[in-house]
Amino acid sequence: MVNRDKSADERFQYNVKIQHHEQQMDEFSHDFCRYLEQLSRTRDTLRRNFESEMSLREESRDRNAKYDSALEETQYHFRQRLRLFDEQLETGEHLRHKAMHQLDDEREQLLKERNSLPWE
Repeated sequence: MVNRDKSADERFQYNVKIQHHEQQMDEFSHDFCRYLEQLSRTRDTLRRNFESEMSLREESRDRNAKYDSALEETQYHFRQRLRLFDEQLETGEHLRHKAMHQLDDEREQLLKERNSLPWE
């Protein structure tokens, strides 16, 4: 007769939960990185467009003084948008770090619970 480890089924269930948790962490991290990359690319495109337009407006301003106020307004709006993108990137990175920390804490708790099961 073979002695069966009474905690084996529980350990197996913990292993399944831990594996699922780790998969969620990987998927979340991957998806969030893609989101931040897209946000960064959009910000870079906006910055390039801003610089191009500023260059054109600077040339126009030299030809005609009436563009001064339009140039200042455009600069203000572009800077506001760039600042918004920068804030979103910073907030997104903070949220990703916080979520990953929470998921890691939960995984660690599952590991502790699994490891505390007796071997019989």
